[in-house]
Amino acid sequence: MLTPLQHTLALLFVPALAAIAEAQCEVEALVGPGAGPDGAGRGVALSLDEAFLGALTSDIAGTGVGAVFHYDRHGLDWQLAGSLVPSAPDHVRAFGVVLDVDGDTLAVGAYQSTVGGVAAGSVLIFRRGATGWVETQELFASDAHDAQEFGFALDLDGGRLVVGAHRDHVAGPFTGAVYVFEDSGGTFVQTAKLLASDASNFASFGNAVAVQGERIVVTAHGANGLIFMDGAAYVFEHLGVGWTETAKLVPDLATIHNAFGHDVALDGHEILIGASRLSVAGIDDGAVFAFERFANGWAQTQRITAPDADDFDFFGGTLVLGDGRLFVSATGNDDVGPSSGNVYVFERTAMGWETMGDLIPTTGQPFDGFGFALATSGPLVLAGTPIGLTGNGGGVIFGAGEDCNGNGEIDVCDIQAGAATDANDNLIPDACEACLAVAYCSSALNGAGTEARIDYAGSLSVATGDFTLVTTGATALQPGLFLYGEGQTQLPFGGGFLCVDGGVPNGRVFRLDVITTDAAGIATYTVEFASPPSLAGTILGGSEWNFQFWYRDPAGPTGSSFNLSDGLAVRFCN
Repeated sequence: MLTPLQHTLALLFVPALAAIAEAQCEVEALVGPGAGPDGAGRGVALSLDEAFLGALTSDIAGTGVGAVFHYDRHGLDWQLAGSLVPSAPDHVRAFGVVLDVDGDTLAVGAYQSTVGGVAAGSVLIFRRGATGWVETQELFASDAHDAQEFGFALDLDGGRLVVGAHRDHVAGPFTGAVYVFEDSGGTFVQTAKLLASDASNFASFGNAVAVQGERIVVTAHGANGLIFMDGAAYVFEHLGVGWTETAKLVPDLATIHNAFGHDVALDGHEILIGASRLSVAGIDDGAVFAFERFANGWAQTQRITAPDADDFDFFGGTLVLGDGRLFVSATGNDDVGPSSGNVYVFERTAMGWETMGDLIPTTGQPFDGFGFALATSGPLVLAGTPIGLTGNGGGVIFGAGEDCNGNGEIDVCDIQAGAATDANDNLIPDACEACLAVAYCSSALNGAGTEARIDYAGSLSVATGDFTLVTTGATALQPGLFLYGEGQTQLPFGGGFLCVDGGVPNGRVFRLDVITTDAAGIATYTVEFASPPSLAGTILGGSEWNFQFWYRDPAGPTGSSFNLSDGLAVRFCN
């Protein structure tokens, strides 16, 4: 997440935020390379430099096997780099229905693969090496059984992979299940199977999944029985040993067959859940529900709808979060013809999620279903259109990120138009790169039932001298202090994780003055650049440092007397 202060502090501090640009620009249309309809864009994944289109009906490796088309970025030009197919395709089916990439790992769902003679589904793992992407593993459920559809949904975060099998029927017909895998030395190992505490027939638990750190969210869009199917979402936390269901989320506006849980996105203390068949302003126009975690648990904070909602838009069918923006598809939208599709862009503000515009491809045609799958990375978003473009599917990449120079144009659009230079090819205009702050590492629940989060107010300019560290969600009225160092780590420490180290052998971690959190668990500290705790800890323009807040937590759930926030990596400018 980039560094403007979180919306809950917007009224307390007013940092110099870049202007919000309402424009987006189309960067590249990725046309599926198949000779005929192959569903390219049914699943999509995106990093800053690579894009992947899942084509679950491609027959390049055999009838019904599927494929993943891989594209590399060269500046703002995307070129087909090759195709990924299963190394043993005979039993693999619907490969590419869903996919996710995280660093050098790509997970691809194949929910109709056979194992032990039954169509239970699988997930294939690819790793990027010196020669490109190579398949290294195929995963199955430990209790694989027919029509389970293991691999229909998945999410990858670091070394943790969560896989949905929404038709698992061990607990009853189509009750569903979710499997958790951990990367152990380059091999994913199943460590848990999750079920809803109130599992019901036809709930489709595992229809959509999201994982971040020690939290997993699982949707069950058919929850509450075959007749009602008004949907629910379940929150699981990794509390020491194993996973514990800690909350069940339902919308404030529940109707029969509203598809609540069609998709889900998770970012820290916020969960967003699509209900693509909810009738709000029309028939099946759809909505997205936002939930936030407070000291006493999760609560719905907003119901988000399309600004031009219409019948059968199916808004909320797919959604993705990135860099303070929310992208929501409406595959039934008819802006350029019946069911041509649309993707709406929302910005996180002090008032909640506010619409910033929409994404419509220049190649849009009736019945494209544009936005069937979404992925985002940095200032880019990729929308799949499995029956669009030339008819054999594909995807469209848009620039929809920051406007760091405040000229009303998205930075990627400035670079594309030649209005800004980008010498290091990281999609950030050179003029804006001097200062940067990014959150990293993880925090953990404290005795107040919250997780401490670190951010900043003021400027990252040393000359300005108003850089203020801010932590929210700590234990109230307790002593604490900010730490900083040149290195990053993530090691269990007290009730949370140590995120800061010295960076080099014998490097030092520096401590700022002891302060006390206020009654709301907020701590603030304005850094005195001219008075560092040590000469070795002097902060200069152009230097990079990592910050974290340590605080007392007498009633911490792990029995430790202290806890920590997540980390904040900062590059200062002059």
